[in-house]
Amino acid sequence: MKCFQVVASVFLFVISTCANAVIINDVRAINAIYGSGENILLEFNLADYGFVEGRDSIIGSPTLTIEMRDTEYRPDKDYWEQPFLMIFIDFARYHTRVGIEDWVEHGFFNEDGIMRVSINVVEPPAVWFGNITVTGEFLPGPSSIPEPAPFVLLGIGLISIGIRRNMLRNK
Repeated sequence: MKCFQVVASVFLFVISTCANAVIINDVRAINAIYGSGENILLEFNLADYGFVEGRDSIIGSPTLTIEMRDTEYRPDKDYWEQPFLMIFIDFARYHTRVGIEDWVEHGFFNEDGIMRVSINVVEPPAVWFGNITVTGEFLPGPSSIPEPAPFVLLGIGLISIGIRRNMLRNK
């Protein structure tokens, strides 16, 4: 029984010290129509979400979702008549025709922890942009100041072991 209590106390201590991932879900509402030659410039900085370079680590690749629609869309419209976009994420270049579906792509943060997004409408007609969303997660590293929860759980475990031991001695 004593061994079980020690194992349970250590287990609770270990569980309390494990960090949970921080989920990034940044939505930028554009809700505007852009014509040929116009562009959108956005910047997403990991530091805005509590990320500390050198301590925290990114889990997987963030996803960039752009809600966009052809303002003159119709079901029989030829693919080549749809607006054409150039999308830059730092130095990566993507291109797409705009119909009635959102654009979803894996983005990335550069070495400074910043994702710069530039969307250029190259060919007419105009394009309506709704929300532009970055979704991802990172794992916080150990902080320099310990949180009180692990110490409280360790203390409760040690106190329970002491109380149990005292009860066994008094029998």
